[in-house]
Amino acid sequence: MTIYPWQQAVFDQIAAHDFQSLLLVAAPGQGVGQFARAVTQQVMCKTQQGCGRCPSCLLLAQEGHPDVLTMQPEGKSHAHKIDAVRQIVELAGTTTYQGGRRVIQIFEAERLNLAGANGLLKFLEEPPAGTHFILSTHLPGRLPATVLSRCRLVRVPSAPEDLSWLDSVVPPSELRDQALSLTHAPDLLLELVNDPDQLQARLVWRDALLEALQGRKTLSQLINAAGKLPPLQWLDDWYRLCVELARADVHDATRLERLIKFQARLEKERRPVLEQVTLNATLMLRALGSVWLRVAG
Repeated sequence: MTIYPWQQAVFDQIAAHDFQSLLLVAAPGQGVGQFARAVTQQVMCKTQQGCGRCPSCLLLAQEGHPDVLTMQPEGKSHAHKIDAVRQIVELAGTTTYQGGRRVIQIFEAERLNLAGANGLLKFLEEPPAGTHFILSTHLPGRLPATVLSRCRLVRVPSAPEDLSWLDSVVPPSELRDQALSLTHAPDLLLELVNDPDQLQARLVWRDALLEALQGRKTLSQLINAAGKLPPLQWLDDWYRLCVELARADVHDATRLERLIKFQARLEKERRPVLEQVTLNATLMLRALGSVWLRVAG
């Protein structure tokens, strides 16, 4: 399992000290998933070095290690189901298949509901001998304090802002240049470069936002430009564009104030989307678009 070079020092610090329950925190698109898998490999490797050649490493490479249990959010609610938590708790108390260590990975830990989180507390605080919990999240503030207090929290570094890493992670291409206008997060860049259709849809949305701000797009055209992008996607791209424009308009006090207020509105509308609350995305888009058309003044 590989990690990004700028994360190596933090990885080495984890590897140098044993742990029971680890909480990895990273910004979206910054490789927290592959980082968690690399830590898992380090723990399970027969040499404790993530050699890539021992039976444990080979099983992990095939995603078939019987002593590595993984929880991912499920279903339309994109949540960790209580039944999955109960199954993990039950398995955590059993003998390992290979007689060695066991790792329980919980991705997007913020998607645990209160009942699920409470079900894990005893094991997070005192895991069975040889059992290690690795939780990862982009939103540690949404985890109960009882979970946070039982885990060793490690912040996974984000990519350097100077983009010195870019060529080694994402090879140069026209698609990469286009994707850079949408994000500088390495995971997300790779995703966009490998999915030209998604990249094109998001570029169309960004261009429509800029044209609407210049009075060259109507509200209906703006809504159509969002196309089939999921609400969280068009909200995030909108927010990123607001930040960029605010930096560029720092000397235009009136417009800057409008942009900052609009950012706050976007953040407010984003919360129920993150929480999977049922909403009418078209109505939300129409309401936000109406305000956006007035930002330019």
